[in-house]
Amino acid sequence: MITEQNKAVLRRFCEITVKPDPTPVKSLLAPGFIANGSENQDDFIQHLTYFLTAFSDTYFTVEEQIAEGDQVVTLGTWGGTHNGMFQGVPPTGKKVAVSAVLIDRLEDGKIVDHRGLFDTLGIMQQVGLVPAT
Repeated sequence: MITEQNKAVLRRFCEITVKPDPTPVKSLLAPGFIANGSENQDDFIQHLTYFLTAFSDTYFTVEEQIAEGDQVVTLGTWGGTHNGMFQGVPPTGKKVAVSAVLIDRLEDGKIVDHRGLFDTLGIMQQVGLVPAT
């Protein structure tokens, strides 16, 4: 039953991390939260804000989740419209969509450790920063 509850927390996480104001995500994070090996809660919110400023109408579609013990792996699609500066590229108005994998560890219903793996090359190709092959 805990695995289903943990999966639900991650689905909620995916819903609120793409909203214009990412600060409510803190309610899902444990006090000692670490993202991608080095980001604390504030760093993570700053990282989210950067992407939410660069891309409007963002979304994360959960396609599959696997949970075991205190860990949840979420496979999904992240996307949005490039309406702000991103990696030095002015807004293009292009829609982007890339695959993403989230690996999270939870304690007492809160996310303790988060790793997000996004197809960053795909984003850069879709906004024209890197030529598509």
